[in-house]
Amino acid sequence: MTDLQQDALPEIRPEHAHLISDLVQIQHEFLDNVALRTALGDVTDRKRHAFHTISVDLAWQVVAHAAGVATLLYDRITPPLMVVQRALWEAAISVRYLCRHPDRDHEAAIFKAYSYIKEQEDFALDDALIVERESFLSGMDPDIVTEARNRARKRPHTWSGLKIVEVADQAGITGFDIVYRALSGRAHAHRAGKLLRFGKVTGDQQEFTLGESLTDLEVDHFANFARRGLQIAIRSVWGSVASPILRFGAPDPSPVRSQDRDLA
Repeated sequence: MTDLQQDALPEIRPEHAHLISDLVQIQHEFLDNVALRTALGDVTDRKRHAFHTISVDLAWQVVAHAAGVATLLYDRITPPLMVVQRALWEAAISVRYLCRHPDRDHEAAIFKAYSYIKEQEDFALDDALIVERESFLSGMDPDIVTEARNRARKRPHTWSGLKIVEVADQAGITGFDIVYRALSGRAHAHRAGKLLRFGKVTGDQQEFTLGESLTDLEVDHFANFARRGLQIAIRSVWGSVASPILRFGAPDPSPVRSQDRDLA
């Protein structure tokens, strides 16, 4: 049996069900929240508008990643779960860092310019995109663009000028580096030996299976980990851009703990 060949799907776990519930509620909240829609449409203050758009964009990335986790948990496919969880938590931490920054409008404007600059590098063969992104940059504050170029050029080459572990620390996330090492090891293919498992030896042949199965408890932890990142991102945005305070219908994910217990 492999990851992609299961005879029957296991019964959905409670935390997995709560993750799906969170996602359904969040999608409705994004569509229906008047304050959020007003903030995203208000271009009176360009820096403030940058904060609104960048923070909501990052939060929606978290929502999309969490939906990916929920989908992958149906089949209990571990390798992409690790990759998606890593992306989810990077985005969630970035949202909280940005929303808590004392000069968040300024930092968001830098993030916006940085994104345009990096897209020019990423799609260097797309002449139309290069021209379009350059027109966007030319309409921005020159000092903001200069700072964004400096951060893109200098180590660690990030929009914030910080490593992700430093961003996590300033966002008030503890224990992140421990989890991040494990997630990054799988995401960058720096770990091996988990997907090919050997068993009984008969003569000169040894039985083996391909794939990695998750226990019910591991499914709970994966879903819980995604829920906590999801709620960090959404609560950060709701506290900064939207109103009133968002209250989730599903139980608080905090009580479910494992070795990632310090992440909050």
